[in-house]
Amino acid sequence: MSETDDLPPFRPALERPARQVRGPHHPSRLLVALVMVLYTFISLKYIHPDFKEKAYGEALKGLQQQPNIMPEEAKSQAKAYADNYIMTNVSLALMSTLIVSAVGSAIGAALAKKNQ
Repeated sequence: MSETDDLPPFRPALERPARQVRGPHHPSRLLVALVMVLYTFISLKYIHPDFKEKAYGEALKGLQQQPNIMPEEAKSQAKAYADNYIMTNVSLALMSTLIVSAVGSAIGAALAKKNQ
């Protein structure tokens, strides 16, 4: 009796169920999300720092049009928005990438199950 007698027979990846080919926690999804977060951060922080200034200007203009907000309060709220601008966009990139990858995984699993 050899060492390979107790191993299951080899089946090519296309013949295996989808869960065996790509597990539910496949690292490519996390890698794509990490790349998107890094790209968004670097892009907003170093490549396009003027986006933060434009966001401050737009927020200030929108807040000044509201009649019940004092000018000092509008400036402080616009500054708080601009300070959180990069983190908000990084969070948005992370969540949208994870949602799209989850939907793609569900579609892929449904197609794999249908083709069996």
